[in-house]
Amino acid sequence: MPHVPWQKCIECNKVVENPRPINSILLKLYLSARTQLRIDSTCYVCKACRSKFDRWHHKVKGQVDQLILDKSSNENDYELEVNMDIDIENNTKYTQTSDEIRSIEIAVNRCFKDERSCIVCGEKNIDKRTRLNEYQRNILFIKRGIYVSPGARCCGYHFYKCQLTYEAIHQIVPFKSELVSFNSNEIQKIITDFRALVQNQEAFDFDNNASLDDTAYYNITGLLKSMISHD
Repeated sequence: MPHVPWQKCIECNKVVENPRPINSILLKLYLSARTQLRIDSTCYVCKACRSKFDRWHHKVKGQVDQLILDKSSNENDYELEVNMDIDIENNTKYTQTSDEIRSIEIAVNRCFKDERSCIVCGEKNIDKRTRLNEYQRNILFIKRGIYVSPGARCCGYHFYKCQLTYEAIHQIVPFKSELVSFNSNEIQKIITDFRALVQNQEAFDFDNNASLDDTAYYNITGLLKSMISHD
């Protein structure tokens, strides 16, 4: 027959006859406090040490029971407070209308608000100016940190494939810095456009006139942008 090792008491280290696993939570706590060890169901305690625990429990039973009651009461109070907080938060969400969407104010650089002039060169040619859409304005804000008001216009030759060229983006000069209010939907849209910009970004795109300036083209290819056909 294989040799079965003797089980020893976790407290006094004596051999335990007829060992039984420790299932009582209070007994585990008692032994852990005395041994400074972690007690689990794989530990064993001898009859002598178990008798010590029984005598201790008999003396302090009333205090232990009160401690358990106090703990249960505190947990119930905490659960009640949490449920009340959740109910209040839910009620606030349900009563909030679309006009009450929370917003924040951020100090940003912005262009002038004159819709009659090009935000890049300042030209006032109505026939050749294009109104910037939300995506184009967000991309400018992401790349340069310049906020462009809705309705802003730009000359058509500053665009390449519906996007502002590299030179146009870096030619724009902010008019002033001021606080601009953004609601949650606007911030979410900026984040979405930023994600799309990163996902579609290519290291070198010679077909995109907005990706590199003249210096970068010349340093890489030895040619100027005007010498490269983009047709």
